[in-house]
Amino acid sequence: MTVLDVRELRTTFQTREGAACAVDGVSFTLERGRVLGLVGESGSGKSVTSLSLMRLLPRGVSVEGQALLNGFDLVTADDADLRRLRGDEIAMIFQDPTTSLNPVYTVGWQVEEMIRLHNEIPRAQVHQRARDMLGAVGIAQPAARLDDYPHQFSGGMRQRVMIAMALANNPSVLIADEPTTALDVTTQAQILVLLRRLRAEFDSAIMLITHDLGVVAEICDDVAVMYGGRIVERAPVDEIFESPRHPYTWGLLDSMPSRATSGRLRSIPGTPPSLTELPGGCRFHPRCPVAMEKCRTDAPALRSAGGGDDGHLDACHLAAEQKRARGQGLASAPAASR
Repeated sequence: MTVLDVRELRTTFQTREGAACAVDGVSFTLERGRVLGLVGESGSGKSVTSLSLMRLLPRGVSVEGQALLNGFDLVTADDADLRRLRGDEIAMIFQDPTTSLNPVYTVGWQVEEMIRLHNEIPRAQVHQRARDMLGAVGIAQPAARLDDYPHQFSGGMRQRVMIAMALANNPSVLIADEPTTALDVTTQAQILVLLRRLRAEFDSAIMLITHDLGVVAEICDDVAVMYGGRIVERAPVDEIFESPRHPYTWGLLDSMPSRATSGRLRSIPGTPPSLTELPGGCRFHPRCPVAMEKCRTDAPALRSAGGGDDGHLDACHLAAEQKRARGQGLASAPAASR
């Protein structure tokens, strides 16, 4: 069941250098109980996509297109509707729990506030719900920890609190923006296990924003690869790792340590484009090792390489046979640990 249907989302900032289109015609769907990974280098538009959906961007930023949450358009919603929807129907786990939690309020007060804002229930029930949520995310002695302040929790525990707050009202859509970036490797693994378990329990649709393909392999069902504000490849997670079709995706996979065939790590040459001076044609062509003249002038559409509807879409002018041959070559290299 589709709970979020994003169509031609476009987000533009006005800067001193001119208009910067950070998200340019992005479309995707989220289904209940599934995890969509949004991946790409810094500056590709991943986080701006999530903030556009949550409508948490500064005033003056232009957001166009549609984002239908259970049929309700988030793009055109007024402030009152957004206050009702945020934290209830759609919630977000931010990247750094240290700055996301208020240091002067107890953890219990902050979790309870999220519940009180969207439910008219007795105080005792609110308190019980907050305690249950801390327990659900794996915080020991939740009744006692409700009275503690954020500084009394470790980084991993603070992230668990953020997850508890986001899931407190059982939202249809949960957006997780780099939820493991600030954590050590052991804690990262624990948070991923927790998200996988909570997805099954709460049946929420999850949009996971990350630059870490290892995290994608661990938890995601589907993947959308972003570059220069656009989705350049979208497919089920197994397809991305076993048969990638876009040269940018090849570069991301080649840069994974677990795929290195020698002692040296590979990197994608060059840097991402400036959003105020985007190249014509395919935006990846200045860095692409197989770019053709057509790539410099014609922007490829996101479509199936075989022309059908196989659920695997890419935006590249290369012939389908070339994409398959290159993708199979990557798949035969040492694969990511999954």
